[in-house]
Amino acid sequence: MAREYGRIRISIADDEDLEELSADAQWLYFRVLIPDPTMNYAGVCDWRPARLLRKAKDMTMSRLLAAASELERRSYAYFDNDTEEALCRTLIRSDELLKNPKMAAAVLAGYSKTSSRTLRAAVVTEIQTARKEHPDYSSWTHKDTADALSKTLSRTNLETSGYTLQISVPNTNAEMVKNAYPKPVQNTYPDPVRNSNPDHTENRSETPIENGPNPLATSNIQLATSTEGGYVSTEGHLRAKSAPLPSPNCSQHPNGTDRPCRACGDARAYRESLIQVDKLARAEVISSDRRAAAEARAIAIVNCDICDDDGYDGTAVCAHDPNSADRARRGIEAARAAIAKKPEPQQEA
Repeated sequence: MAREYGRIRISIADDEDLEELSADAQWLYFRVLIPDPTMNYAGVCDWRPARLLRKAKDMTMSRLLAAASELERRSYAYFDNDTEEALCRTLIRSDELLKNPKMAAAVLAGYSKTSSRTLRAAVVTEIQTARKEHPDYSSWTHKDTADALSKTLSRTNLETSGYTLQISVPNTNAEMVKNAYPKPVQNTYPDPVRNSNPDHTENRSETPIENGPNPLATSNIQLATSTEGGYVSTEGHLRAKSAPLPSPNCSQHPNGTDRPCRACGDARAYRESLIQVDKLARAEVISSDRRAAAEARAIAIVNCDICDDDGYDGTAVCAHDPNSADRARRGIEAARAAIAKKPEPQQEA
């Protein structure tokens, strides 16, 4: 039975968990994976990233893999690179596919056609969860699905088999720098710069500009080709704090000039481009660190049996350590014991 549509609940408009996902991750989930024509009723579809780049004209491989990694780490989707399959984890439960025997049979058919053992285990986990949440579904006892569902429920689930992260994200900073400024500034004015102001004949430069050397060839502009120490490089390195910015002036006018000078204009444009690229690269590093910290916190909350969904143990931020309360109690007891043993000061006669 082929899928004709994918259900999306209106409640996602205010879903705080979804709002924690990046725009790319939401695009990959709702625009690409959910409506994928290869997806079966177990939630498993083909995973061939190179074929998915055409889904948006500005999509890149690094963005696509970063989005997939985000979905994977937040458990929205699982992947198997060996079998080229992906699983939208909660499709079975969110679409209530086990509610009636006919759709339950379609889920079981999708499960049997899934090649990945890891994703099959994840499907078993989802069926087991649905069984706990909705024991009243008729498919559990229906003559056409009861036996097959019972056997599937007893198979290895994801908690037993475990899951290893599959998505490796390339260096996004390098690609960002490359896209933002792909080539070093080239000398676009091979001829000597001439006075372009016909009404101003005074030459304030000590050396006549018309007879001077190529302004860009002798300027102190640093081309972005180094792999270390320079302001920016084609390898995507950030500028070292001690590395100087290139001069905004050409070598003919080290202190600037009021005269029109194309070489100085090129120098200023190049300097500004390096500043902007460096800002973008540093912002991406900070953003990546913040995303990693947020993901680590979310994972810790999910795995913690102490705190609530917001990461609080009562009114305090949870340490996600089941032994912390016991250690605190022992510390208090030790402090009280030390105070009790301390001799009282003797009074003077």
